[in-house]
Amino acid sequence: MYAPEPVLPQGGGENSELLGKDAPTFKLKTLDGGEFDLSKQKGSIVVLDFWATWCGPCIKSLPGLMEAMGQFPGDKVKLVGVNQAEAPDQVKRFLETHKWTLTVAMDAGQSVGRQYGVDGIPHTVIIGPDGKVAWVHTGATPDADAQASEVVKKLLRSSTEPARNLPKADTVMNRVPGPRGF
Repeated sequence: MYAPEPVLPQGGGENSELLGKDAPTFKLKTLDGGEFDLSKQKGSIVVLDFWATWCGPCIKSLPGLMEAMGQFPGDKVKLVGVNQAEAPDQVKRFLETHKWTLTVAMDAGQSVGRQYGVDGIPHTVIIGPDGKVAWVHTGATPDADAQASEVVKKLLRSSTEPARNLPKADTVMNRVPGPRGF
Protein backbone atom coordinates (compact mmCIF):
# COMPACT_ATOMS: atom_id res chain seq x y z
CA MET A 1 0.00 0.00 0.00
CA TYR A 2 1.49 3.34 -1.06
CA ALA A 3 0.67 6.73 0.34
CA PRO A 4 -0.06 9.65 -1.99
CA GLU A 5 2.27 12.56 -2.55
CA PRO A 6 1.94 15.42 -0.07
CA VAL A 7 -0.60 18.14 -0.87
CA LEU A 8 -1.62 21.28 0.98
CA PRO A 9 -4.21 20.70 3.69
CA GLN A 10 -7.66 22.21 3.90
CA GLY A 11 -7.75 22.65 7.68
CA GLY A 12 -6.27 21.67 11.01
CA GLY A 13 -7.05 19.09 13.65
CA GLU A 14 -8.86 21.49 15.96
CA ASN A 15 -12.06 20.70 14.12
CA SER A 16 -11.98 17.06 15.13
CA GLU A 17 -15.38 15.67 15.99
CA LEU A 18 -13.67 13.48 18.60
CA LEU A 19 -12.80 16.33 20.99
CA GLY A 20 -14.47 15.74 24.35
CA LYS A 21 -15.80 12.34 23.30
CA ASP A 22 -14.76 8.85 24.35
CA ALA A 23 -11.67 7.81 22.43
CA PRO A 24 -12.37 4.93 20.05
CA THR A 25 -10.86 1.81 21.58
CA PHE A 26 -8.54 -0.42 19.60
CA LYS A 27 -5.94 -3.16 19.87
CA LEU A 28 -2.87 -3.17 17.68
CA LYS A 29 0.25 -5.32 17.55
CA THR A 30 3.34 -3.47 18.64
CA LEU A 31 6.65 -3.45 16.84
CA ASP A 32 8.25 -5.40 19.70
CA GLY A 33 5.77 -8.27 19.29
CA GLY A 34 3.35 -7.27 22.05
CA GLU A 35 -0.05 -5.66 21.87
CA PHE A 36 -1.31 -2.19 22.70
CA ASP A 37 -4.91 -2.19 23.98
CA LEU A 38 -6.28 1.29 24.54
CA SER A 39 -9.14 -0.02 26.69
CA LYS A 40 -6.56 -1.09 29.30
CA GLN A 41 -5.14 2.43 29.61
CA LYS A 42 -7.95 4.08 31.61
CA GLY A 43 -6.45 6.22 34.34
CA SER A 44 -3.40 7.06 32.20
CA ILE A 45 -2.90 9.84 29.70
CA VAL A 46 -2.26 8.39 26.26
CA VAL A 47 -0.59 10.38 23.51
CA LEU A 48 -1.08 8.82 20.08
CA ASP A 49 1.12 10.11 17.30
CA PHE A 50 0.13 8.84 13.85
CA TRP A 51 3.24 8.82 11.65
CA ALA A 52 5.28 7.11 8.92
CA THR A 53 9.00 6.86 8.16
CA TRP A 54 8.56 8.56 4.76
CA CYS A 55 6.89 11.64 6.32
CA GLY A 56 9.36 14.52 6.61
CA PRO A 57 7.20 16.56 9.03
CA CYS A 58 6.80 13.44 11.21
CA ILE A 59 10.55 12.92 11.37
CA LYS A 60 11.01 16.59 12.25
CA SER A 61 8.33 16.72 14.96
CA LEU A 62 8.47 13.32 16.65
CA PRO A 63 11.78 13.82 18.51
CA GLY A 64 10.39 16.95 20.19
CA LEU A 65 7.22 15.12 21.15
CA MET A 66 9.25 12.20 22.54
CA GLU A 67 11.35 14.61 24.60
CA ALA A 68 8.30 16.54 25.83
CA MET A 69 6.47 13.37 26.89
CA GLY A 70 9.66 11.92 28.42
CA GLN A 71 9.47 14.49 31.22
CA PHE A 72 6.35 12.80 32.62
CA PRO A 73 6.16 9.57 34.66
CA GLY A 74 5.78 6.58 32.33
CA ASP A 75 3.07 5.05 34.50
CA LYS A 76 0.90 8.16 34.06
CA VAL A 77 1.67 9.26 30.48
CA LYS A 78 2.17 6.89 27.57
CA LEU A 79 3.38 7.98 24.13
CA VAL A 80 2.55 5.56 21.35
CA GLY A 81 3.63 6.10 17.75
CA VAL A 82 0.90 4.65 15.54
CA ASN A 83 2.69 3.74 12.33
CA GLN A 84 0.60 4.02 9.20
CA ALA A 85 0.81 1.02 6.87
CA GLU A 86 4.53 0.32 6.84
CA ALA A 87 6.37 -2.98 7.10
CA PRO A 88 7.70 -3.78 10.59
CA ASP A 89 11.26 -4.37 9.29
CA GLN A 90 11.29 -0.93 7.68
CA VAL A 91 10.11 0.74 10.91
CA LYS A 92 12.66 -1.19 13.01
CA ARG A 93 15.52 -0.14 10.72
CA PHE A 94 14.32 3.45 10.84
CA LEU A 95 14.17 3.54 14.65
CA GLU A 96 17.60 1.91 14.94
CA THR A 97 19.13 4.34 12.44
CA HIS A 98 17.70 7.36 14.27
CA LYS A 99 18.39 5.84 17.71
CA TRP A 100 14.78 6.49 18.74
CA THR A 101 13.16 4.61 21.60
CA LEU A 102 9.43 4.62 21.00
CA THR A 103 6.53 2.26 21.55
CA VAL A 104 5.17 1.70 18.06
CA ALA A 105 1.73 0.26 17.33
CA MET A 106 1.42 -1.06 13.79
CA ASP A 107 -1.74 0.19 12.07
CA ALA A 108 -1.14 -1.87 8.94
CA GLY A 109 -4.63 -1.40 7.49
CA GLN A 110 -4.95 2.16 8.80
CA SER A 111 -8.25 1.25 10.46
CA VAL A 112 -7.27 3.07 13.67
CA GLY A 113 -6.22 6.09 11.62
CA ARG A 114 -9.69 6.15 10.08
CA GLN A 115 -11.32 5.86 13.53
CA TYR A 116 -9.34 8.90 14.64
CA GLY A 117 -10.05 10.99 11.54
CA VAL A 118 -6.47 11.03 10.35
CA ASP A 119 -6.35 12.84 7.02
CA GLY A 120 -2.76 14.01 7.33
CA ILE A 121 0.31 13.10 9.35
CA PRO A 122 1.75 13.78 11.79
CA HIS A 123 -1.55 13.65 13.66
CA THR A 124 -1.38 13.74 17.45
CA VAL A 125 -4.25 12.84 19.77
CA ILE A 126 -4.12 13.20 23.55
CA ILE A 127 -6.54 11.05 25.51
CA GLY A 128 -7.18 11.98 29.13
CA PRO A 129 -7.26 9.56 32.06
CA ASP A 130 -11.06 9.56 31.72
CA GLY A 131 -10.72 8.03 28.23
CA LYS A 132 -11.92 11.17 26.44
CA VAL A 133 -10.12 12.91 23.60
CA ALA A 134 -8.64 16.09 25.09
CA TRP A 135 -6.54 17.45 22.21
CA VAL A 136 -6.00 16.86 18.49
CA HIS A 137 -3.28 18.41 16.36
CA THR A 138 -2.45 17.75 12.72
CA GLY A 139 0.85 18.80 11.22
CA ALA A 140 4.31 19.82 12.33
CA THR A 141 4.60 23.20 14.00
CA PRO A 142 7.44 24.54 16.14
CA ASP A 143 5.25 24.77 19.25
CA ALA A 144 3.24 21.54 18.94
CA ASP A 145 5.35 19.63 21.48
CA ALA A 146 5.08 22.54 23.96
CA GLN A 147 1.30 22.67 23.42
CA ALA A 148 1.03 18.92 23.94
CA SER A 149 3.12 19.20 27.09
CA GLU A 150 0.81 21.91 28.48
CA VAL A 151 -2.24 19.76 27.77
CA VAL A 152 -0.66 16.81 29.59
CA LYS A 153 0.30 19.01 32.56
CA LYS A 154 -3.28 20.27 32.86
CA LEU A 155 -4.66 16.75 32.59
CA LEU A 156 -2.28 15.54 35.30
CA ARG A 157 -3.31 18.41 37.59
CA SER A 158 -7.01 17.84 37.06
CA SER A 159 -7.13 14.10 36.44
CA THR A 160 -10.42 13.86 38.31
CA GLU A 161 -12.09 16.66 36.34
CA PRO A 162 -12.92 16.84 32.64
CA ALA A 163 -10.32 18.62 30.53
CA ARG A 164 -11.12 22.26 29.85
CA ASN A 165 -9.27 25.38 28.83
CA LEU A 166 -6.73 23.31 26.93
CA PRO A 167 -4.58 24.91 24.23
CA LYS A 168 -6.33 24.82 20.89
CA ALA A 169 -4.58 23.00 18.07
CA ASP A 170 -3.38 25.23 15.25
CA THR A 171 -4.47 25.12 11.64
CA VAL A 172 -1.35 23.85 9.92
CA MET A 173 -0.23 24.43 6.37
CA ASN A 174 2.67 21.97 6.29
CA ARG A 175 1.04 18.69 7.19
CA VAL A 176 1.40 15.69 4.95
CA PRO A 177 -1.86 13.99 4.03
CA GLY A 178 -2.22 10.33 4.74
CA PRO A 179 -3.84 7.94 2.33
CA ARG A 180 -7.18 9.19 1.08
CA GLY A 181 -10.39 7.30 1.69
CA PHE A 182 -10.67 8.45 5.31
